[in-house]
Amino acid sequence: MSLIGRELIDYSAGVPSAAVVQADGYAGALRYVSPPRAAWMTGKPLTRAEADDYKAHGLIIVSNWQFGKGGPDTSDWIRGWNGGIEDCHRAQVIHNNAGGPPDAPIFPSIDAAPTSWEWHNQVKPYLEAWQSILGRQRMGVYCNPYIIDQCLEAGIGTYYWEHGWGGNKDAPPHPASHIKQFRIDADDCDGVAIDRNRIYKDPFGQWGADGAIWSAILEQQIGTR
Repeated sequence: MSLIGRELIDYSAGVPSAAVVQADGYAGALRYVSPPRAAWMTGKPLTRAEADDYKAHGLIIVSNWQFGKGGPDTSDWIRGWNGGIEDCHRAQVIHNNAGGPPDAPIFPSIDAAPTSWEWHNQVKPYLEAWQSILGRQRMGVYCNPYIIDQCLEAGIGTYYWEHGWGGNKDAPPHPASHIKQFRIDADDCDGVAIDRNRIYKDPFGQWGADGAIWSAILEQQIGTR
């Protein structure tokens, strides 16, 4: 059954029950494999109990990392290569402890609209560090359309989760996007504030996707450059 057109949610202020996520019609969630940045972020990180609840209800999980946020002084990516190495190792521990498959992708977050200078000097080395550990087949990126273009040119990533910062969030998705975030902080699920995301390509980096399909996606991306 195709998941294209279905919605995933993401959240950090709590953990809705899988039964309610399912009842509300969502296919699953993009979940943080990163520690909380603030006390209110009780939905971080993903736990084994939550992951098991999702699996029992037939729901999808996608792993993503984000600790720092806020721009040129506090975002994870300002730390470049060394920060990418550190964050990737930390994400893998949380992902593994939650029962994440060893071949499942993880999406580091570029939750901003970086400039060209920031891309070349901070974002690119940060993502390259992640990819040096995960391998390209397991590499996802949460970013805006400009960064998707830069990643494609640089050979970074297989999966792209698109946000609208620095552009028009209501515009059609980038042609390479697998998932697009389209509604932020305007809904709740089981009393927890959520963002909503639409699936445009399948697989999109979810746990349990077939590795042969990942390889085919990567070969296609390389062949179209």
